[in-house]
Amino acid sequence: FYPSSLRHRGNKWCKTCQKASSVLAQREYSRRLRQAALDRYGHACACCGEATPEFLAIDHIAGGGCAHRRALGAGKKGQNFCGSAFYWWLRKQNWPEGYQTLCHNCNAARGHYGRCPHEHIKE
Repeated sequence: FYPSSLRHRGNKWCKTCQKASSVLAQREYSRRLRQAALDRYGHACACCGEATPEFLAIDHIAGGGCAHRRALGAGKKGQNFCGSAFYWWLRKQNWPEGYQTLCHNCNAARGHYGRCPHEHIKE
């Protein structure tokens, strides 16, 4: 799992290697958790069809994502329900209904303007 270059003196880890392995492990955990969310809610934007994973996000279908994150404790000391923490919450809730995959552009447009420009084009 970890590059062999991070190990020193056989199986003993120096403090630098321990920190690096912790960062790598957290990054891999976050990647797997995000992938599980995309597996559940879709591998492409429900609005425009964008399928590049790096451009995708999970959206609250009925809106209210900011209020929902505040209710979950975002902004409290040591808590941030964005990204991995939100994916973790979704998994803990057994992937509830009411969410969809959108690309960041469509998600931001719906949040700021109430609708995505793609919706106007489709009409």
